[in-house]
Amino acid sequence: ADARHAQLALNQGVPTTRSSVPPSGSSRSPGISSCSSTPSRTAMAVMEYAAPLPQTPGRVLASFVALSLSFSLNHGCVVASLSLASDQLGPQLGGVSSGVLYAVYTATALLVAPDIIRRFNAKPCLNLAAGLYCLYVGSYAVALAFPQFRWAAVITGAALGGFSAGILWPAQGTVYAQAAEAYCRAHGGAGPDAPTPAEASSFFGGVFATFYLGCELAVKLTSTAILRGDAPDAGVRLFELYFALAVLSAVALLAIPPFDRERAPPRDGSEGDPGPGGRSGSPKVCLALTLVSRDPKVVALAPINVAFGLMAALLNFRVNLLAGEALGSEYIGILSSVISASATLASPLLSLASNRAGRAPVLVLGGLAFLVEVAILGGISGTETLGRWILVYVLHGTGRAVWENPVRALTADFFPSDREGAFALAVAENGAATAVGYFTFPSLELDPTRVVCAISLVLWIVGYAVAQRAHDLDARRLHQLRERLMEQEPGDDVRAAVAAAPSDSEAARAGAPAHTVNDG
Repeated sequence: ADARHAQLALNQGVPTTRSSVPPSGSSRSPGISSCSSTPSRTAMAVMEYAAPLPQTPGRVLASFVALSLSFSLNHGCVVASLSLASDQLGPQLGGVSSGVLYAVYTATALLVAPDIIRRFNAKPCLNLAAGLYCLYVGSYAVALAFPQFRWAAVITGAALGGFSAGILWPAQGTVYAQAAEAYCRAHGGAGPDAPTPAEASSFFGGVFATFYLGCELAVKLTSTAILRGDAPDAGVRLFELYFALAVLSAVALLAIPPFDRERAPPRDGSEGDPGPGGRSGSPKVCLALTLVSRDPKVVALAPINVAFGLMAALLNFRVNLLAGEALGSEYIGILSSVISASATLASPLLSLASNRAGRAPVLVLGGLAFLVEVAILGGISGTETLGRWILVYVLHGTGRAVWENPVRALTADFFPSDREGAFALAVAENGAATAVGYFTFPSLELDPTRVVCAISLVLWIVGYAVAQRAHDLDARRLHQLRERLMEQEPGDDVRAAVAAAPSDSEAARAGAPAHTVNDG
């Protein structure tokens, strides 16, 4: 704050001496009153850092590219470590540690993440989460180097990793939105050549996805190169490399300035950004429970999130372990990369199919892809070729692409006025199911786990059909309500407002809340 006042004084030509008069409307702080007329180099450096970034499109884009690269490399090390947990740490420790990670992640995202981000702002929270991620990756290296401490190191690292993940993703979403807004402002706001917020968001989404998937692929392939040899300490060297990359990316992320410098964190907790839902001080768990009590569609859609969570646990615990035993640990990195590659290639095709044929066939396809994967696993004998394992991972990547894109769009479309509560429920359902899978699958044989996953996938398809029918009925009732209102004799302003009110799908695409039957 002192540096900002000093910068303001210098910009207005006011000497910052003991006798100087502060600019009108500002108060002099102790740091200003003791300055000399010529600020020191340290003071000038602080002033330069505290000043807002020059709002040019190139600078905003360059900062976002640097942030995307640093974030993606940091998170790629975490994902790669998680995929190797059961193979490198053993089935029991790998399953329990991953369960702890997802349980803590779910609790953090629902209970404490919104308040922490609202109090300290998104970018500092992103920096903190990336730093804690390094400890999670480093715990694997400690566990392999010092086997007597493996349980304590890995469980502690998993708890820290779950807490950081619960903070990281909500903070990343806020920083992403701030970057898109800054890019629009840098183009001149509402000028003729300025991109709309939707265009800027879409453009930045493509940039982020490129680095996110690219870094995940590169980091996972690194494990194949290192584990290919027979060196006894190959696992330790691999996780040491992951830890070094995570630390370097976290430091790089720390050096990237925030996109929104004018927001100051509240000192007493009474003010702050209300968040995406516009409900300041409302915990996500309260919003989620309120939505469950008044909209049955969220219950019908729950099997989709539960099924994906169980399939993630099945993949990282059981499938990766079986593939490592059949082909060798060095192939887990290649096969895990197949998931990212197939999901990337399938996403635009699924989007095109959804636009032409509707989302129902796409969502059913996602459930069927997972079902075929579960069926193939039933015939696994340990002597399968690489091609058969690639098919299993391609099917999982296709199901992941459906969950990452059409399912998220479905949630936003079905609950345009309650997106924050709906996505909070999705986090809770997916995280809780994944944690349960990691805790229970180590004590079960392959066939019982396949039965559990198959039942959840059948409920995926049935639940979507029920939710879609309920959504169509709500839309029909809303349309009838509009017609009745228009048939009455309201004033011209009311008639125009009713006619211009967006439908649920239009509001979801525009990113704004819509009037729903419950609101009526």
